[in-house]
Amino acid sequence: MEIYAAMVDDMDVHTGRLLKHLESIGERNNTLIIFISDNGADPGSMSNLPMFVNWVRDCCDSSFQNMGKANSLVWYGPNWARAGSAPYKGFKGLTSEGGIRVPAFIHFAGSKRQGEVSDTFISVKDVMPTLLDFAGTTHPGDHYKGRDVAPIQGKSMYSFLSGKADQVHTEDYVMGWEIFSNLAIRQGDWKITQRPVNPMAQSNSTVEWELYNLKNDPSEQTDLAAKEPKKLEELILHWDQYAKDNRIVLPEWKSGE
Repeated sequence: MEIYAAMVDDMDVHTGRLLKHLESIGERNNTLIIFISDNGADPGSMSNLPMFVNWVRDCCDSSFQNMGKANSLVWYGPNWARAGSAPYKGFKGLTSEGGIRVPAFIHFAGSKRQGEVSDTFISVKDVMPTLLDFAGTTHPGDHYKGRDVAPIQGKSMYSFLSGKADQVHTEDYVMGWEIFSNLAIRQGDWKITQRPVNPMAQSNSTVEWELYNLKNDPSEQTDLAAKEPKKLEELILHWDQYAKDNRIVLPEWKSGE
């Protein structure tokens, strides 16, 4: 954790250098700055993954005396990851809030929300339409220079950042996640999550969706699936559509097919 803290401090120093450079060339007020983490705190170690074992053995000296040097590879592990994600549940690799809810900082000259802290929902999908909006251009559609182009699923944050709107997405907006067969769908304050069944478990093992109200229970401690069956069913249908639209293919031991 001391090494990690030093890395954060180093990043802070060099981010400051970049901002000073923008000021020196007169572009600070002409620059949209977005800083966002890609996921929750990382509990794991690549050194345990089969494809990295030989590389780690050959590249690195991770002895206590060598930790933090250029040829070391160390991780702060699951317990520090839990601390880093608190008070939210889980960490990187999971679709609980500790794995997907992350800090973000946005700055541009003239922003009406500068200095505010907001918990309005946004995602990385909203970055591209925001950049297009600030640049005064539009998405090319389904094709560009003879190539198929994936449609944009997010929404520009410009109106929200400019103080013209109270939120980026309406309450009926649906956002989905899938990573390592961990699933989630969120609509408004409601969210369902599902963990994968152990592929080594018995064939009759099942997995169940869990339902949470993030407004009342942001740390996902109270599963409401049994009490709110209609809301659960509604969100499962949203998941089915999300999986279809994004061509998500789950392994047989996960999907049961």
